[in-house]
Amino acid sequence: MHAKHDFPGLRLRATAPGHFVRGGSDTLYDPSVDFSKMDLGELSNLHVLWGGQLAGVLPNQKIPCDPNAGIYKIEGAQDPHRLRISPKPVQNGKCTYSIGRHNYGKFRAGQR
Repeated sequence: MHAKHDFPGLRLRATAPGHFVRGGSDTLYDPSVDFSKMDLGELSNLHVLWGGQLAGVLPNQKIPCDPNAGIYKIEGAQDPHRLRISPKPVQNGKCTYSIGRHNYGKFRAGQR
């Protein structure tokens, strides 16, 4: 994930064998990430991207849509490579995902 706050060992995941979701299961599996090293209290949600690695890159071409695309609540780490999410994905498949982080700030307009 390329963001202001990167998580150790986690980047935006391209579709590849090994990290996938199963329809009807609440688990996302990614053998290349150690979810147990992340502070789950800092994470906001998990996004399964609709167009995979190419989402938003080729606006004039048809890209197969991921049926599991959407925003999922992170329930917790099941083990170092499995993350529990809700709602349950609807179909088995590989996915491209990103994980959001809580970011808080303060903005005031007008007088100091």
